[in-house]
Amino acid sequence: MIGKTLKSGSSFSATVNYVAEKEKAEILYSEGIRDYLTTKEMIEDFKAQSNLNPRLNKCVGHCILSFSKEDLSKLQLEGDMSKTMLDRAKEYLEKVNIVNTQLLIVRHFDREAEGLHMHVIYNRVSNSGRTISDKNIGLKSGKVCQAMNQKYEYSNGRKGEHRVNRHRLRGTDSLKYTIRDAITARLKTSNNLQELKDQLQRYHGISMQFKYAGKTDLIQGVSFNHKEQSIKGSSIGYSYGKLNSIFNENQLTIKKNFTNHADEFKPLLNIIQPHQSISHSPLIPNIGLGIISDLLSISGTSQSEEDNAQKKWKKKRKGIQR
Repeated sequence: MIGKTLKSGSSFSATVNYVAEKEKAEILYSEGIRDYLTTKEMIEDFKAQSNLNPRLNKCVGHCILSFSKEDLSKLQLEGDMSKTMLDRAKEYLEKVNIVNTQLLIVRHFDREAEGLHMHVIYNRVSNSGRTISDKNIGLKSGKVCQAMNQKYEYSNGRKGEHRVNRHRLRGTDSLKYTIRDAITARLKTSNNLQELKDQLQRYHGISMQFKYAGKTDLIQGVSFNHKEQSIKGSSIGYSYGKLNSIFNENQLTIKKNFTNHADEFKPLLNIIQPHQSISHSPLIPNIGLGIISDLLSISGTSQSEEDNAQKKWKKKRKGIQR
């Protein structure tokens, strides 16, 4: 299951008309609106509640929940596929904290005959007139979908990518897959963003550029350039936040493994020269000597040393307060 969150909008008319009047559209659920009448009444109901918070201009929330064809049999297990999809949509909305507001959930059949995706329209003005935040909604959605995929053993929508006929793609679609495939490959051989950047340029001719906040050093996003064409990282599933998360998780895994097996790696320090990097040794590729040394020193620290260090810190802090 994949959740795609669209930018908050200001027109209930355009959104409701598109979603509800699509050919073969099936309204699965509504809350706080009159779905048994025409789209005109639905729009009026949405607008009426948005007047509770007139300062919020972009009050139209819209997201799309899609399932893979690989999950079709699982969705049909309980007999009523529409009910199962609706149950998943309600669970998703609760977990991303879109609650206590007007809803319209519609199943579409335009992209696939099986009707594997739903549109959810919600009012960002809650029933009590409060604003439903859309801050980091994309990140929240990704985490929730990942958790639900694990819970129900659904596909994450990426597993079928290897079956895409790359040679038949043209233009932007071809560029996206070219860059995405290169990043996926280089993530296996790089330990940080700088190494990823260097390897993409060296082996694939792809340059990686960061977007900064104003004139500061704060990175807000990343884009990739290939053959004078540019693609945002977020459009191919590799945003700056996603890449950072991948490298952070890798580092935590490495440190955890070394910490759990520190005694096994102590003999390596007697084999490797003091100034030789383990990354150049056939024993352990891609791991620096510094990481091992740090972890071994941490695991070998005695309790008395920790106590002495803590006493010195407290004494120093006490002296500062005086």
